[in-house]
Amino acid sequence: MKETWELYTCSAVKKGIRVENNLDDDLHEIMGSRKQIKQVLLNFIQNAEKACSQGDKIIVKTYMNSGWVCLEVRDTGKGIHPDHVDKLFSPFFTTEQKEPVLDWPYVNALSQIIMDVFS
Repeated sequence: MKETWELYTCSAVKKGIRVENNLDDDLHEIMGSRKQIKQVLLNFIQNAEKACSQGDKIIVKTYMNSGWVCLEVRDTGKGIHPDHVDKLFSPFFTTEQKEPVLDWPYVNALSQIIMDVFS
């Protein structure tokens, strides 16, 4: 996670977005594809950056909770419009004016698999 964090936060900092990481160095190993987990984390960070303006903040935190490795990505950006909440996991849904990102169905499927396995 640190590698993905360090790789991507440069973009946010250049836009005047503050970044904070609270990554626990003492986490249990998790099962799964390192590449897929990085892709999901990157997508979360990119989405947080898109919601933020200059002066906003992105916070990524990892921690243990009852034996589970937990990841939080929060931001102080504009938030999600209430009309969009029920569409968050719909393939190809976007509020952007440009074409949807082609990797979104992949990231959406991975996120759903992770939630199904660990819920």
